[in-house]
Amino acid sequence: MKKRLSFVFLIIFSICVIRSSFFEIFHIPSGSMIPTLMVGDIVWVNKLAYGFRTPFNDLLSSFFDVKAGYLWKKSAPKRGDVVVFLYPQDPSMYYIKRVIGVSGDRIKIINKTLVVNDKEVPFKKEDISFDDNLSDKFKGYNLSFYRSGISEKKFLMAIDHDNYHKMNTEEVVVPEGKIFVLGDNRDYSYDSRFWGMVPVDLVLGKASHVIFSALLPLREFGQEKLKLRWDRVGSSL
Repeated sequence: MKKRLSFVFLIIFSICVIRSSFFEIFHIPSGSMIPTLMVGDIVWVNKLAYGFRTPFNDLLSSFFDVKAGYLWKKSAPKRGDVVVFLYPQDPSMYYIKRVIGVSGDRIKIINKTLVVNDKEVPFKKEDISFDDNLSDKFKGYNLSFYRSGISEKKFLMAIDHDNYHKMNTEEVVVPEGKIFVLGDNRDYSYDSRFWGMVPVDLVLGKASHVIFSALLPLREFGQEKLKLRWDRVGSSL
């Protein structure tokens, strides 16, 4: 009996180590990354993308105020990466955003146009609709979709030209060891424009693919019926 319990404990412990240091899946609860990520997407997160993290460090950071970190580092997040991280203001919460600025970058926004190191980041309107995948809440907004990119990474983003919040920001310089992040749904994302930079040590990994997607009945998002979205499975981020 003791051997059996020891074996079960070893299996559970091994699974927890793999989950905390190698890979994990995350459920997307909000629309801050529309259209890249939709409410109800489940994404694959590679926790080895930037190095080997200390096992259970996200748990330790959340409950014991222990600084997270890596046993060894491979690289820092790059502009354009979609990353999962512990929210700096409350490490018990997980956020997912796109990296826009890295150490030394100068970031500002002028009339909703992102400016990085004095260069405007171009975006071009795309005549496409995501109504079939949007939750009912976001169908009520005047979202337009644009093709943009940062460094070599290309992606789609959403802008609501009826929303005049945070059209302009003061220039900030990204300090050493931190990153500046934004949501692709620019007018409905709580990100570095509001609460500042993300310490690299709080980055848990890089999101790479949507592995499942289902829009559950959610009163908060005005959704009444279950909807499976098989077309999103396998989508690359």
